[in-house]
Amino acid sequence: VRHYGFWSLNACRIVYVIDEREGAVRRYGFGYGTLSEHGERGEERFTVEWRRENDEVWYELFSFSRPGPLLSWIGYPFNRALQKRFARESLRAMAEACP
Repeated sequence: VRHYGFWSLNACRIVYVIDEREGAVRRYGFGYGTLSEHGERGEERFTVEWRRENDEVWYELFSFSRPGPLLSWIGYPFNRALQKRFARESLRAMAEACP
């Protein structure tokens, strides 16, 4: 990840996949969790729902995290700002993809 002029490598793993095709609402998504090499501890989930009866598309981003090693405690306020920026940009990208 490149952020504010420097790069970091943050190891993660997909921990579950959502693929619900039955009924009036179709849901797709995945959640991933951080590995021990990651600078923080936590998970993120991305979900897209298509409501067939009215053709609405819903997007949800859910996450929780806390600092990991000592260095990430020092940079925690900075990391929170990056997480909030990512959430805003993710929502904007989905809104543009589904006009």
